[in-house]
Amino acid sequence: MVRFRAGGLREIAEHLFTWGGEVVIEGPEALQAAMRERLDAASACLRPLLTQHDVRAGE
Repeated sequence: MVRFRAGGLREIAEHLFTWGGEVVIEGPEALQAAMRERLDAASACLRPLLTQHDVRAGE
């Protein structure tokens, strides 16, 4: 368990995002939702690259 002060759930989610798969967010639900938003945003940034990779793999 880690405890620290932060400016809000988004700030906490941003920090936890840097831990990659080394963290499990057990709660609260609002923090889990904030992390889902960060993951969705990161995934959206990679979609064009993933699509290009899929096209190249089929060549």
